[in-house]
Amino acid sequence: MKIFFFTNYALVLLLLFILPISSLVSGRKHVYIMNRLGNGQSMNVHCQSGDDDLGNQVLADGDEFGWAFSTNTLGTTLFYCNVNWFKNDWFHFDAYSHERDWSRCRSECRWRVSEDGLYLHNQKNGEWEAMPLLRA
Repeated sequence: MKIFFFTNYALVLLLLFILPISSLVSGRKHVYIMNRLGNGQSMNVHCQSGDDDLGNQVLADGDEFGWAFSTNTLGTTLFYCNVNWFKNDWFHFDAYSHERDWSRCRSECRWRVSEDGLYLHNQKNGEWEAMPLLRA
């Protein structure tokens, strides 16, 4: 009887420990890519993950494109995007990387593409952070 009680007690404690962590890791996230190039410039965006290809999107100046997803329990979720505008080369950035963004984005990652660079809104401190925009 003692072993049965101890086993059940240990199982309950394990579940109480794992469930909050798994919900933290596998929470629902929203990503938004905003075109803030100005001067009426449209922007091409193509985003995907290892599982989902969101296709090509054309964003008019001032428009945004967004999607929602659940992160995986292993904490390896990655969405990446390629963008270009006005005959420029394509540029690449990781739109959501669990390793980088799990605390920074909390529930949503807001990206702003402008003439002077790429910026990610940090929900933790409320600031826009300059991020690398690499040639694809």
